[in-house]
Amino acid sequence: MHQVQTATARVRAAEHAKAPIDVHQALTDVMRGVESARGTWGANHVIAEINRFTDAHAYRRYTLTDNGHTQELSRDHVESFILYAALNRDSIKVTPDPVHGRFQPLTRTSDTDSVYVSKARTLYTSTRVLEAEVRLLAAARTTSQHAAAVDVDTFAQALRDLPNGDYAQVRLAREFVTNRTALVLGAGRAGAGKTRSMKLAAHAVKLAGGRMIGLAPSKQAAGVFRRDVGVHAFTIDGFLTAHRGAQANGTTVSARYRITAGDVVVIDEAAMATTTQLDEVTAIVTAAGGYVRPLGDDGQIGAVGAGGAFRLIRREVGAVELETVYRFTNKEEAEATVLLRESTASIDPFTWYKDNNRIIAATPDRIGEVLFADYIADLAAGDASIMMAPTNAHVDELNGRAQALAMTEGRLVPGAAATLRDGNRAYVGDRIMTRRNTPDLRTDDGTHDVSNGDIYTVRQVHPDGSVTATHTDHGGTIRLPHDYLAEHAHLGYAFTINQTQGDTIGGTNDLNVQIDGHSRAIANATTARANAYVALTRGTTSNTLYVEIEPGQNPDDVLAKIASNADTNLSAHEMIAVESDRITDLSRLIDEYNDIANQANATRFETLAVRALGDTNAGTLISSDGWEAAAAGLARAEKLGLDPAHVLTETWNQREFKTAADVGAVMSWRIEGHLETEVDEGILEPLPELGTDTGRYDWAIDRTAQNHPDVPEPWRDHLTERGTYISDRMTERGVALTLEKPTWTRQLGPVPADPQRRTAWMGLAAEIDLFRTRYNVPDDSPIAIPENLRDHPVGANLAARVTALRKSTAIRAARGRTREAIPAEQLAALQKIAQRVDAKRPIADAETAAAALNPDHRSPLSSLLERAARLAETTTHSLDATKNKTDPTETVDDGTPPSITDSPNPIERPRGPRL
Repeated sequence: MHQVQTATARVRAAEHAKAPIDVHQALTDVMRGVESARGTWGANHVIAEINRFTDAHAYRRYTLTDNGHTQELSRDHVESFILYAALNRDSIKVTPDPVHGRFQPLTRTSDTDSVYVSKARTLYTSTRVLEAEVRLLAAARTTSQHAAAVDVDTFAQALRDLPNGDYAQVRLAREFVTNRTALVLGAGRAGAGKTRSMKLAAHAVKLAGGRMIGLAPSKQAAGVFRRDVGVHAFTIDGFLTAHRGAQANGTTVSARYRITAGDVVVIDEAAMATTTQLDEVTAIVTAAGGYVRPLGDDGQIGAVGAGGAFRLIRREVGAVELETVYRFTNKEEAEATVLLRESTASIDPFTWYKDNNRIIAATPDRIGEVLFADYIADLAAGDASIMMAPTNAHVDELNGRAQALAMTEGRLVPGAAATLRDGNRAYVGDRIMTRRNTPDLRTDDGTHDVSNGDIYTVRQVHPDGSVTATHTDHGGTIRLPHDYLAEHAHLGYAFTINQTQGDTIGGTNDLNVQIDGHSRAIANATTARANAYVALTRGTTSNTLYVEIEPGQNPDDVLAKIASNADTNLSAHEMIAVESDRITDLSRLIDEYNDIANQANATRFETLAVRALGDTNAGTLISSDGWEAAAAGLARAEKLGLDPAHVLTETWNQREFKTAADVGAVMSWRIEGHLETEVDEGILEPLPELGTDTGRYDWAIDRTAQNHPDVPEPWRDHLTERGTYISDRMTERGVALTLEKPTWTRQLGPVPADPQRRTAWMGLAAEIDLFRTRYNVPDDSPIAIPENLRDHPVGANLAARVTALRKSTAIRAARGRTREAIPAEQLAALQKIAQRVDAKRPIADAETAAAALNPDHRSPLSSLLERAARLAETTTHSLDATKNKTDPTETVDDGTPPSITDSPNPIERPRGPRL
């Protein structure tokens, strides 16, 4: 122990003796780490990177030089300085300020921000990230001055040599090698034939006397590309490191990494590459006259915080797409994978899997046992099979089961064993996985070094704890040292889902024999949909998901959670739009309005409580935690036409409070009971129907406080400001729906040309849209108000209004008094209201920067109006084509349109209100 302490002290002393780190350089290094890992970040990401940096330099000193004066800083001061500078100097905000300015009663004293602003939700990016994204988009739109890698005649010859009947695969290969655009993106679903297409492309380049190389995020993926396509392939990091080193040293990069004019660089699994990686590779390749060809599937797993550049390019510029899936022997399973990758919210992406026994549920204590039993049955049948799991703990369990079985069956040699990182011991015959790239460890033939994800079979365990092992793929033999095994090796029978991306289990083996392949993976409620997609697309014959449930839990609930776990790895440009939408989300603003209204009512009811109960009793009530709930009950009583002072007095005097811990909570319960009794006994007049077509959607926001004279004027002014903005947004949404016309609006009938009726149509459509949003009705659900929501008072009222509107439209149509609105006029109306709304929209610093950097950047307003213009043009063409024709949906035989309850009603998943 003394020796260890002495060695540690020596290390500390040596590190402390080194030159101190300038805190500005530390800031630069921290920001470089943040930017290389993600496109947008929060304070928590910066803090994590600061901790990584300071831990790596735990014994170093830090200095700050300011105006020629240098001072040494403590670690706490260093961390505070870097965090402040990183967020306020080197980053720009992606999250806009709130729509409404600060209102003093609703401002936090700690930081003077609105109580509705969450510091933890604030996102940032940098001009460097935005510039990288802009450069990538520009490369995808730029034609190179150099000749294409392959001419059309040579490509035709390559196709004759390697015939391919899939048009999309041929097109992808052709575009990759004959197109002179600097960057062309290729995208394809799992099993769609990306490898076969690249073989054709590589052959064409070879015929042309050119050169294709592959780059990949991992050494394992680069090895697969090298083996399958037949070209040199490297890791992205290795390629960039070589070029950075050569530039720093003023030397020429080695020939294997050198790019010349016409070279084709394919970046495989490009959706896993970071934005900074793609940008740097593109700059190197295009500067030399080469062509960059990212290839991947953004429906699969992306690297943590990769930045979303792949998807950004695909969305903004486009990609050469592969759509037909060939991997699976079952055509229905191939179609099911498409739904799992791309389906909308109203479609259960796991339906086929459930109907075909590909979903197996079990509790955590049994899930590994169930999967393992099926796995060994596959092996017993002579099939290929793979076990996957979402966490290392699951993988360790499956590895332990596999090792125990191998020992029982005599496939392992008891006795000497090597200690591994996962706590297991490896015997002769065991499969182990290496988890760290180590170029210094090379196989006996000198051609392969140890890579993360390699699988070896142990051949000998040496007395010093090292092992001699043989690679299961290329067959190279290596001696792995004891310390490497203890720190970087695991048993290798099972894998995390991430480790299997790019693998195919089953198919034709080296002897040209067809082998059935099975994928078996554990999933739980935290599993991302992209991970489930990868897990269910590895096997050629079957793919099964083992769903972990708690006792009594419905597996469908877990599957629904997995389906909703969408990827949030977006580019900075995309996150600008997402954050703007979040801050201006209508449901969010309505919730804030109602919360403020409740507080305003509580303020005016404080005066009423003092008047009705006296200072002492009122003070007890107002100071209790449940006072706002009690005040909300008094507001409801007032809306029912009751005198809130009388209700307060009567409920207060019902009986003593005795030892009640929260008088307000008791009063809230008493007031609600009082109102229920009044309604049940018929004392109260019936309420006006909720959702009456007033254009004020009173079911959504309560304007009582906004207009009540007893509410302090500042509160009324703030509520009025918010209410006006919400009204403008509702009007904007109603006009937009006349152009968008989602499927459910068909139940409202055509948009009338008559201004008054058109206003009613838009008002009802906007209310329905708001109601559907608040109750999470999928956008593509064709029924305006789904059956399961018509028991709700507002849902029932809206459904009745839809029926009334349809009947009225049908009667007018029968009398020849209907004309449909002209799309161009609706577009003009939308432009007017949208510009008014957008003038109040807060603009984030990142959006301003993006607009300055990218001439093609579109603001939310321009995107909305461009989309609306396209819809208006489409609708105009449709109206012209059907002019003078009768719409069969307008009436039925008796001249009355079908009621909403007569419409087809697909099965809907029950959904609660959005929290």
